[in-house]
Amino acid sequence: GPLSSGIYALYFKDRLVYVGKASRGTTKSKRTLRARLDEHASKISGRKNITLADMKCRYLTFDSEWWVFAAEFAL
Repeated sequence: GPLSSGIYALYFKDRLVYVGKASRGTTKSKRTLRARLDEHASKISGRKNITLADMKCRYLTFDSEWWVFAAEFAL
């Protein structure tokens, strides 16, 4: 994943299950998209009846932190 801010969508077996954001400049954690997606991958790896192969991810990066929040809200 990219080392920037943006929004992302997680799909389980082609069904949208989660929309989130990663914002370096405006969240307490200051996580990048790569760091946030790594967290999700780690959690999924520890679960039963689901594998990373069942998951897909789409993401969109923004130069402006404001657009990260606006895009997540819109989705």
